[in-house]
Amino acid sequence: PREAFHAALAACRQRERKTEALALLERMGSSADTVALNELLHLARVRRDFDLALAMWDRLAGAPSAAVLGGGAPAPSAAPVPAPAVGPTADGRSYLQLLQLCGLTGRWAAAVALLDGMRARGLETEPAHWVAVLRACARDRRFDEARRVAEQVPRAWLAQEGELSARALEAAAEAGAPKLAMEVLAHRAEAEGRDADAVTADHALALQACRRAADLDVGREAWASLLREASPVTDELCFAQMVGLLFDRCRRAPAADDHAAELAEAMGLARQAAAAMPAHRAAVVLAAALAGTIDADEPA
Repeated sequence: PREAFHAALAACRQRERKTEALALLERMGSSADTVALNELLHLARVRRDFDLALAMWDRLAGAPSAAVLGGGAPAPSAAPVPAPAVGPTADGRSYLQLLQLCGLTGRWAAAVALLDGMRARGLETEPAHWVAVLRACARDRRFDEARRVAEQVPRAWLAQEGELSARALEAAAEAGAPKLAMEVLAHRAEAEGRDADAVTADHALALQACRRAADLDVGREAWASLLREASPVTDELCFAQMVGLLFDRCRRAPAADDHAAELAEAMGLARQAAAAMPAHRAAVVLAAALAGTIDADEPA
């Protein structure tokens, strides 16, 4: 019975037995269905075997081809697998297994193509699909692509799915997208059970996005939000990002502008940092502040 093959394939997957699993699939012949192929895709993910995954993927009808995914041909050791025009159809689990494999191996282009293909077919996505794509982009440090994916995430999930919103916030920080960072930050603030460390870490990423975009106005919003949720601030990274934002404004603005207010605010933050944390941690902020005053040609 087909269910017996499914159970045997599940056992092979649990024991990571590729050769036996492929032999079972060949014994199934034309009766091989989506459940069976999904077990092989799951095995490929566990073994991080992208060639095996593509060989199985080409047996699923309605799925993007291996050429689209950029994976190349299956390894010579893989069993020959024809690519039928009809047959088992790729479902949400099929996409999830291959997307997670892309996330583990950093195949960002394949992951984005899979997600686009899934949505084009009208299949319902889940948070895990989006997390896998963001992981793949982050692994290859393709943060602009990760930002574009994060902008398309259904907003209702950002307050409910902690890993998804964390990945989206990381993408915004690395890509220098302060508005996206603040939007994700607001959704994460709605989640229950966040402790002070998590709040501070989130705001550090939002401030990083502002620093990379040289957006002092949004940076002030992020700092005000931090003070509302975690006052007093005792994190050197948050202090350093905000001090850096102020001195970046001094350096990049026209020379005729008066930067006295920004310099005074930066030095005030440096003094707060010195008072709020041990000296070996405050030194990070103080060094940033002193370097900034020298760069601005206006020693405080």
